[in-house]
Amino acid sequence: MAHVLVFGQRQCELRLSVLLLYVTILLGSTNTVTAIQRTSPEKPPTYSDVAPILARTCVPCHQQGEVGPFPLDTYSSVRKRASTIAIVVEDNYMPPQRNDPTWRRFAHERRLSSQEKTTLLSWIRNDCPPGNDDTTRRKPPLPLSQTRQTRPDLVLPMPLTMDIPPTMEQTYFCVAIPFEFDRERTVKAIDYVPSNRRLAHHASYQVLEVADDVDLRNIPAFFRYGKDQPAHDSLDYAYFGLISRSSGLPRETFHGGWLPGTQRLQFPPTIGFRLPRRGVVLLRNIHYSPSARSDSDRAEVRMWFGTENNVRNLVFAAFKPILTDTSQTVIRAGDVDTHRIYARIRDNIGVYFINPHMHRLGVSFTVWAESPSGDTIRLVRIPSWDFDWQDLYQFESPVHIPAGSILNAIAVYDNTAKNPANPNSPPQDILFEHGMNDDSEMMRLVLMVAPWKHGDDRLRLPEQRPPRRR
Repeated sequence: MAHVLVFGQRQCELRLSVLLLYVTILLGSTNTVTAIQRTSPEKPPTYSDVAPILARTCVPCHQQGEVGPFPLDTYSSVRKRASTIAIVVEDNYMPPQRNDPTWRRFAHERRLSSQEKTTLLSWIRNDCPPGNDDTTRRKPPLPLSQTRQTRPDLVLPMPLTMDIPPTMEQTYFCVAIPFEFDRERTVKAIDYVPSNRRLAHHASYQVLEVADDVDLRNIPAFFRYGKDQPAHDSLDYAYFGLISRSSGLPRETFHGGWLPGTQRLQFPPTIGFRLPRRGVVLLRNIHYSPSARSDSDRAEVRMWFGTENNVRNLVFAAFKPILTDTSQTVIRAGDVDTHRIYARIRDNIGVYFINPHMHRLGVSFTVWAESPSGDTIRLVRIPSWDFDWQDLYQFESPVHIPAGSILNAIAVYDNTAKNPANPNSPPQDILFEHGMNDDSEMMRLVLMVAPWKHGDDRLRLPEQRPPRRR
């Protein structure tokens, strides 16, 4: 399968605009909650009660070095933003979790339960009681699945620092990170870590095995994509000199992606991927948001090894709509269009991750499969599309799709003046399936799958740190 290299996009600066508006409105009220009516329950919650809620739903993004515009990892930082927190929580703007939980739940959801929401708002309305002094003095521990503190077995940084130009335009790079070891390894967890989280928009990456006649010492470090230039396997591999004279194209052993807020990819038992003895991590379609000043980024890829042998490799499968005539290549101003993906699944597979993707005209995205026996297998449903909050969703346990099933996806686009997310006023004709830039539209569905084995429905994601160094 030819791999489509566009992952879900989330533009940090735009994503935070609503939240920053709240901050602006509330400027000058950083230590008060006078806008929130106080209540006097018998035993109001204290910071000890709300700290674990914040650690699970807020702190992964709202801490130093992450995408959040301010930290929320101490009592003082939370109290300072209490009025803002109350507004965005009551409006369901934060924490961001856009999938429909009645359709399918996912691992590591940031969603607040009704009880957690009540507890948090009650704490704010009662003037943020500190409770245990020790709790207010220390940062709440992150859930183990969300911490990046465990030392990785391998760190592969970009060979150069990427310069992000002050052009106020989307910027895309392709970067090659060569490696060569004495033997192969089994990888049980992988993480992409940008150094510039303010501008890092998303990234897609491949682990490629190359033949012995490929010279890893003299490959170019990177190139920058031109406007509307798509990622193209054979052209990109040729540019970096990865095509062997004897065996042809490099062999992909893993394909993953990163979005702001994405946790490291950690695999359940029997699942992982093979890190070859020699090869390249090819960072495809690294996307940086527009910047008014010169900036830079030097991302790195971190890996944790395991001792399991004969693990099943995850396979990256990307789907896009088939356009039957030229009229489907444009979403006309004033129109509401629907596009579909329809594909037959040949093999017996388990789905571990799913990523639906479109741009700013998106309204909804629904994915399911129909089994040969007529069962409906719900995968993901986004009822109110939010371009600024897209996700690489990880299933709590793999979802079985039998061989012969039909994969279905429906995406709706609204190019009318009634769409508040429409970037054009008045609406303009928008190209569909034209390129990577978000001033056009597209529909992508990415699944990360592995061959299914009996008992895989009992596999659960490990709620612990990756395997220790051997």
